[in-house]
Amino acid sequence: MKRPVAYFAASMLLVISLAACQSQSVSESDEVENPTTAEEEIADIEPDDAATSAGRVFPSDFEDACNGAPVPQAAAYEQTVGSIHPVYVFYRETADDSFIQGSGRVPEAWEVPWEDAANAQLVVCLTPVERTLNQSCEFTSDDDPDTYTLEIYDTVYEISVRAAQTGEELESTSLDLKADECPMFHMFTEGELVDQRNADFEQSLVEFVKPYVQPEA
Repeated sequence: MKRPVAYFAASMLLVISLAACQSQSVSESDEVENPTTAEEEIADIEPDDAATSAGRVFPSDFEDACNGAPVPQAAAYEQTVGSIHPVYVFYRETADDSFIQGSGRVPEAWEVPWEDAANAQLVVCLTPVERTLNQSCEFTSDDDPDTYTLEIYDTVYEISVRAAQTGEELESTSLDLKADECPMFHMFTEGELVDQRNADFEQSLVEFVKPYVQPEA
């Protein structure tokens, strides 16, 4: 069964173009109404504010824990029944790729917004170590003669949960997951006729990490 194709690049170009126009408009306005230079703005920063900014931690900083490195600004992890211990999720598309932050992969109550990143206590890391092609899904468009293919893979992941502040590994295991069925549509990058998708890990991730994030008696 051939399915309709959707494009991702065109919408991104539109967003980028709009953002560029808005940025130019603001810059031109600032030149007229506020001639303050960048050097003057830096000089106006209070010492306490500068120190606070320098010590701030962001969600992306927690990736270091996946390599066993501590994140000193993170909150300490002490397992407490009935409490929620916030977590950030990082995953890789292949074993050779960099980690990507997986926002929205766990219940909303388990995560913290970026401005409160220092409250996170745990980090979960997933790396695919084995992939087997399950099926190839074909997509077509009335406006495009090309056929697009999405390859979906059964995937074995290595998953670990770590204490963010120390980088200590609390538990690790393997997840052997089957690929989903072909989706009704897929968003391809313009110019690329083939894309790949690993097996979805969200449900297994939640089950694995729940005893640490939301421990029960």
